[in-house]
Amino acid sequence: MGQKLEKYLRCVYQEKAAYCLMFVSRQYRDKVWPTTERESALARSLCQQNEYILPVRMDQTEIEGITDGTIKYVPLRSTLRRSSRNS
Repeated sequence: MGQKLEKYLRCVYQEKAAYCLMFVSRQYRDKVWPTTERESALARSLCQQNEYILPVRMDQTEIEGITDGTIKYVPLRSTLRRSSRNS
């Protein structure tokens, strides 16, 4: 099942999904399946012109290719502050 799931996830993130919303955190960085997601999404983003990866940064964890300035991200705390001010 592991190989089939990995192949399926790669297909979803490289070919089928309109966007890839990533909730970036230490837990996200350290787990196996998010790594498959991230690698596949980064591979696709190199091949297309429009924005595909939409990262939301949950903490200060660094992830190569995502938080190093290559892709702009939304810090969750500032989003929550803006949302609460508008309520």
